[in-house]
Amino acid sequence: MMNSVVLVLVCVLVDVVRGEAVLRDNGYEDVVVTIGEDVPEDTRIINNIKRMFEDGSQVLDIATRHRAHFRNVTIVVPSSWTHLPHYQRGIGVGGAVTASVLVDLPHPRHGNTPYTLQLGGCGHPGQYIHLSPQYAAHMYDDLGLVYGPPGKVLVHEWAHLRWGVFDEYPTDSDQDHAHAHTYSPSFYVGDNGMVRATGCSADVVGWARTEDGRECRVDQSGLPDAHCYFYPSHNNTARGSLMGLYHLDSVKLFCDNDKVPHNSVAPTPHNLLCGGQSVWEVITQHHDFHSNKNLPRKRRETSDTNTMEEEDLKPDFFVVQEEKLRFILLLDISGSMESYMNQLYQAVVGFVRYLAPAGSKMAVVSFYNTTRLDLPFTLVPEGRREELVAKLPTTYEENGYTAIGSAVKLAVELLERDGEGGGAIVLVTDGEETMWPLVSTVLPSLKAARLPLSTIAFGPYATDSLEIWAEETGGRSYYHSPKEGVTSPGGSLDTQLFEAVGHALPLHSQRLVQVYRETHVVGSRLGEWVEGEVMIDSSLGHRTHLTFTQAFSHHTTFSVDVEVEGADGVHYGNWSGSEVYHVDPVTRIIAFSIPSAQAGVWKYRIIRSKQEMYNGLTAEVRVLVTSYPRKHTSQPPVRVDAGLVMGENSSFPAPALVVATVTQGRRPVLGANATALIVPPPSTSPVYSTLPPTTIRLRDDGLVGDREEGDGVYSGYFTQFTGNGRYSLSVTVSATNHTAALGGSPSPSAPNSNSSSLHPHPTAGHTISTSSLAVTHASSPLSSRHIQYSSGSSAIVSMPLPLPVNALPPPISAFNPKDFKPPIKERDEPGVEGEGKVKTEVTEEGPREKEGRRNFNSITKVEPFTRVVSVGIFKVHNYKPGDQQPPGRVEDLQAKVNKRELTTTLTFTSTGDDLYTGTASSLELRYHHTSVMRRDFLRGKEVQQQHFISGDLIPLPALATHTFTLKFPDIYGHNNSRDGDEAVGQVIYFMLRAWDEAGNIGEPSNLASAYFPPRSHIKKVKIKERLEAISGLVVLVVLVVVILALVIFTCSLKHLHARRKREKSEQDLIEGGPGGSMGTLRSARGTLRTSSSQRTSSSQRRSGSHRGLAPQRSSTGGTAAGGEKKLNIAREK
Repeated sequence: MMNSVVLVLVCVLVDVVRGEAVLRDNGYEDVVVTIGEDVPEDTRIINNIKRMFEDGSQVLDIATRHRAHFRNVTIVVPSSWTHLPHYQRGIGVGGAVTASVLVDLPHPRHGNTPYTLQLGGCGHPGQYIHLSPQYAAHMYDDLGLVYGPPGKVLVHEWAHLRWGVFDEYPTDSDQDHAHAHTYSPSFYVGDNGMVRATGCSADVVGWARTEDGRECRVDQSGLPDAHCYFYPSHNNTARGSLMGLYHLDSVKLFCDNDKVPHNSVAPTPHNLLCGGQSVWEVITQHHDFHSNKNLPRKRRETSDTNTMEEEDLKPDFFVVQEEKLRFILLLDISGSMESYMNQLYQAVVGFVRYLAPAGSKMAVVSFYNTTRLDLPFTLVPEGRREELVAKLPTTYEENGYTAIGSAVKLAVELLERDGEGGGAIVLVTDGEETMWPLVSTVLPSLKAARLPLSTIAFGPYATDSLEIWAEETGGRSYYHSPKEGVTSPGGSLDTQLFEAVGHALPLHSQRLVQVYRETHVVGSRLGEWVEGEVMIDSSLGHRTHLTFTQAFSHHTTFSVDVEVEGADGVHYGNWSGSEVYHVDPVTRIIAFSIPSAQAGVWKYRIIRSKQEMYNGLTAEVRVLVTSYPRKHTSQPPVRVDAGLVMGENSSFPAPALVVATVTQGRRPVLGANATALIVPPPSTSPVYSTLPPTTIRLRDDGLVGDREEGDGVYSGYFTQFTGNGRYSLSVTVSATNHTAALGGSPSPSAPNSNSSSLHPHPTAGHTISTSSLAVTHASSPLSSRHIQYSSGSSAIVSMPLPLPVNALPPPISAFNPKDFKPPIKERDEPGVEGEGKVKTEVTEEGPREKEGRRNFNSITKVEPFTRVVSVGIFKVHNYKPGDQQPPGRVEDLQAKVNKRELTTTLTFTSTGDDLYTGTASSLELRYHHTSVMRRDFLRGKEVQQQHFISGDLIPLPALATHTFTLKFPDIYGHNNSRDGDEAVGQVIYFMLRAWDEAGNIGEPSNLASAYFPPRSHIKKVKIKERLEAISGLVVLVVLVVVILALVIFTCSLKHLHARRKREKSEQDLIEGGPGGSMGTLRSARGTLRTSSSQRTSSSQRRSGSHRGLAPQRSSTGGTAAGGEKKLNIAREK
């Protein structure tokens, strides 16, 4: 029941379905290295790539136990480079279709670090290996010191690309900045309670030290803190792993279960994503080696074996220079196309007029019983193309058969006859091949010439072989429904032709962009209309086309007209000149050609211009807006590459993972609104009818299939299968208020010495989780900047030891937890200068860091935009209805320990009923004191209700955060036979899985570990906390006393000041103010002291009162005698 439906993948992301390299007789052939159009000319790049593959071939031979090496490599250089005599001419051989290795401008996060773009899970091939121009030019000098031997770097990345394995070193030392299902810490605690550096194999020895060579401390979790790094010794004897510390001289193999024992306990990205399988175990399951393919080659036995071995393993190289694209359209005009010929002609005319790449060379071949060359190779001009349109086939051949093989054979001959290499072929057919030769007999010549054959199935009865032919030659497959309706906007035939041809274009930024696509229904009455609008952003506008195509249907005529209003307010319509407005009644296409379109909102109105003969017949009109990038723009246009990621031999109910990569130049675009539209196959029973499409949201949040949060890669699962047949896929992306492009283009630097080490670096700012290792500091003539990564798997960086080797103890592979210093309270916060922290500042373009470290998460807001792409199809066979979709796998189970209470808090993102939709029926949580559950989930013990302190196991809706806290009695005494639990601490492992109501069981989650540090550490922490509490209390008492003293002192001062002020006021009252006699005397003599005046005045008042003296008058009314008398009295006293 679980395997009742087989899903055949026929279209994957651009670089997955390519004419990939083939392993034949132990040698990889047809490996393509493409140098991007924007890369400056530098012959060192070509020479170093050759040397890299020569070295890598020998490394690969040893790593695969003599089962694989590189036999021949094609290096494709841009057409803009100087043509040298030994360069071969080639067309369409170096685009995204064929490149295994891409040399292109640096990624904002990866910088010059080699990386492989991986979007799928374990065993899924990657998209391409990326090398920056600077790395390619300096890999054997300065940057070779940073990243290690280029041959080993190549094999490390080739394993990512070819076999879908992952890194075996930590991703990030700051868990707060990494998503759990990709987070891999620098250290972990093994089953024996010892601390080890994350990696494979476990035999690697080294030192745990801070950057300045100090002994490491543990953090609150009991593991070495973020300032502690593992420095492997260069005197290691460990032979693995090339997915880990490949820069070590002793490392030559992948970890396996034999010669290089796999460390399944370490929380490496590979273990997390591949369920604990060894790298070699995953590799040998690939079709390169499965079923005893490519067994170890026979080695020569001569006196000079080493020299002969090097010659045998040395690959051949071909340097090809790209030229203009050539492509051929193969059009089926057999008798079965009778009902569809109008649609075919309409689509091909629309493609030739408005979508065919200018400057390319195209030819057209039609076929039925035989083949016919309608249009020999002709250059596609930028302007009017009516000469090409006039030669297109317009009618079908009655009673004609379907000679597909003859058409493909003629296409190969035409491409060879034209005298140039390369090209692309696009086949459109509605039926089975019924004439000899069959396509299967022509495929070898297609493969030999590296000619991708893309196929478009016209209707539900086209041969099932179309997808096989496309997959084997590196082309794409599409499906066009001849009964397309309003609810089926999965891509019209003309846009599918455009996507198929564009698939083979060289990689550069001047390709035509599909801005907008919509389908409208116009009412049947004369004058009825519908409106719409489209945003054209400032990066576009050159040679913009707005095309309006009325669909063919029974009893309808061409009966619409269109008016357009530009962003600048200019109106266009049938009154505009022929250079702008063009109408073709035969194909029912109205087009507006704008040489330079103003950026902003463009509006259109579709009007019913003619009454139909039959009432109630509506008109279906498809709208398509395309534009080329402006020649002078500050920012490149936003582009979308989309597709499906599924493994080989995927079976129902395995879902289809839809992936869309949104970029602006090399910069990932974050915060966009991305949706996928999946159109199911039409129902043919009891009558032919279309089914409604399914829309799914694509997310960039690190959940439900999305590898990394905030890397510009948007993902989502499709599970709503409705039956057998071809499912069409298209993706639409638009901006939101929060859409921004990631900024920066870092360049890593070389270390100061050849004695190097590896250590992770805490990502800065609001960083995204990665699957790579980063540097903390280094210097080099090339750069002194730091690097940071996004989605993908990257090379590692060599770093110098902080101390001389003779100043360090002997290197070891496992560390006793008690040997680390206890934790200290972190005083620094992000954004505050201090130990291990970086001060950041915010600018208009986003956060930037102070000198010494650069934040590559600075962002620039992106203006409003829309984009749409037709991706292709996937097929379903042997479908059976019913609930066969199990709950999804929980990938982010985390455990956090409270050492004081000895409790564990588990957190994870909830799964659903069908994968990640709905709500699961129940959850099953198990635990064990060893990691045995990684291999056998049922070996764990079920968590019981009495273990819960808070929360429960009742499932929550999909994507909700689920949290609960557990406590287990006697943490340190579960196994009295094992000594040292109290000395080294204790680990408890957890895993869970979900069930649905139909009994379907999801896969077990990742293995989460809860580490309880040694009791000694806990006691030290508690003693330290008590001392800190006592110290804090003492400080508090002292502060209270000081504050009280200050208050008393302040009050005293205020009291004295008030007293003096009161005495002065009394004095003024006694003196009687400025009109009194004493005032008169002061004015006259001005020599008496204040104290004497006060005593005299007081005496006078007492005497006057006793003797009944009259009150004093003003100074003007007084006498000199009176004043003299008072003065004498004062003297006497």
